[in-house]
Amino acid sequence: MNKDTYYFQHDYEPTSDPKIQAMLSQDGALGYALFWRIVEMLHSDSNHRIPLKKYIFMALAQQMKTSVEEVDSFIQQCVNVYELFISDGQCLWSERVLRNIYKRNEISEKRAAAGKASAKKRADATDAQQVSTSVEQISTKERKGKEIKEKENKAINTLTASPEINIPFISFWNKYDKKAGIKKAEASWLKLTDQERVLAMDHTKKYVISKPDKQFRKDPTSYLSNKSFNDEIIQTHGHATTNGNYQPKTTYNKQAGMASLGDEFLESIHQYQGQ
Repeated sequence: MNKDTYYFQHDYEPTSDPKIQAMLSQDGALGYALFWRIVEMLHSDSNHRIPLKKYIFMALAQQMKTSVEEVDSFIQQCVNVYELFISDGQCLWSERVLRNIYKRNEISEKRAAAGKASAKKRADATDAQQVSTSVEQISTKERKGKEIKEKENKAINTLTASPEINIPFISFWNKYDKKAGIKKAEASWLKLTDQERVLAMDHTKKYVISKPDKQFRKDPTSYLSNKSFNDEIIQTHGHATTNGNYQPKTTYNKQAGMASLGDEFLESIHQYQGQ
């Protein structure tokens, strides 16, 4: 069934039309029924025209329970007298029906355009949301990447921001020669000033001599964090030197130690500078 047959506009009070009144006065209820049946057929036809063929009259006559001649006469009256239909001798049509079809098509086109506009608006909103979400995700990734980079840079800066160490920790570590808590010891070493590191190196040489047994030496971290290099070295029993002679008790004087760095200490500095 053609979709146009589903609905067409019906006048609220068609009998107020003088053309309809004239038709009713001559043809009565049968004419009124024939008129609306023809209008239905015009709406349902794809071209909205009815061919003026005998088989059309026969079909109408059978539907309306009348004769073919009565149908033929009624159509002629509607065209020539009542002016309800128009004919070119071949087909029958109605301006009223064509207006209905035009109006319905116009409404249909407007609804279709509105539907497309609504769909496009939803699609644009979805695209915008997707773009916004994508940008937000990229922004989040960039922000996280930036935060990670900043943390990495901060970590690197923490390692490199310290002032240049005049004496490397390894020089103290090897000289002190008590391998315990290297990380903490290094951290304590880095907190010392240049002058304190110089003092510690000179003191360590004498301290190690005074404590040949490692178990009696302080832990490196304790030695550095407590700044034991400022303490006086007291040797009560002496020790044997490399040539076998007995070394008497010695004391350590900080100022004297600062003034005279041994060749061994200078060598360690030269090694560090050469690295």
